[in-house]
Amino acid sequence: NLIISIYVNLDTVMLGFMKDPTNVGYYVGATKLTKMLLGLTLALGTVMLPRLSNLITTGQKAEFDRLSQRAMDFVVAFSLPLFLGLFVLAPSLIRVLCGDSYEPAIITLQVISPIVLIIALSNVVGIQVLYPQGKENIVIMSTLVGAIVNFTLNLVLIPQYAQNGAAIATVIAESCVTITMIILGVKYLPFKLLNRKYIFYLLAAMLMFAVCWGIRMSDLTDFATIIISSIVGVVVYAGMLYLGKDPFAMEFAAVIRAKLSK
Repeated sequence: NLIISIYVNLDTVMLGFMKDPTNVGYYVGATKLTKMLLGLTLALGTVMLPRLSNLITTGQKAEFDRLSQRAMDFVVAFSLPLFLGLFVLAPSLIRVLCGDSYEPAIITLQVISPIVLIIALSNVVGIQVLYPQGKENIVIMSTLVGAIVNFTLNLVLIPQYAQNGAAIATVIAESCVTITMIILGVKYLPFKLLNRKYIFYLLAAMLMFAVCWGIRMSDLTDFATIIISSIVGVVVYAGMLYLGKDPFAMEFAAVIRAKLSK
């Protein structure tokens, strides 16, 4: 994602000037993990953007509105558990993927984990909805606001909090990008930003979080914690969505049943 790449590169450069290479290493180790998960959610935009652009071009506004709402619903449903899962599993993930010497990056990863959700939301609002409608200026202006906020907060936070300060700056800057896009482009957004369905997603994700936290607190190796928590977390979250008859869960279950019946 272009926006996070800009911010991470800026943070890395400023960390290098204001702190030392060790802090840069901690920050890069944490952001690599968030980028991996972001790739899963942002893949949706890559697939859907040509379709949404075509709908606007051919005047199919009703279908554009329907797919935009569906894209937003999917991103919230998918990104919430990823963000919370990344937060709770941060200690095990850092130790397994980066090594014990990277333990200071655990807090950094937990601090920056919300961008998995925040950037996914801004991707839907900016890339999937505003861009197809020719509102690139809103996206560019919002990104500029975020860059200014990020640079300013880095100057204030990095001297005292090092890589954690850079992570805080990135989360706040990304939040500013998303909020600015929504404020400036609200009349072009065809979906509801406050949805009762999202409260259910949050409750299901919090239940998954609690279960995964309990597993993390048990006497397991880090590798076992990651594997077991991932499997159990998916089962708990997907199970909650299925019991709540969520459309995505029902469609996925239908696909699985169709494949098993062949």
